[in-house]
Amino acid sequence: MTNFSVVTRRGEMDGRGVGGSRSRLLGFARLAGGVFLGLTVLVSGSALFSLL
Repeated sequence: MTNFSVVTRRGEMDGRGVGGSRSRLLGFARLAGGVFLGLTVLVSGSALFSLL
């Protein structure tokens, strides 16, 4: 697990080579997940607010 994180971090720092595109894809997926989570929280919050 720690080895994998080190490899991805090295790929992100490098930006090129074998782990470059993979780490970029992983970062994009993480970003999309964060945006989706934020939107879900925002929507549920507004729905709760409208119910009150």
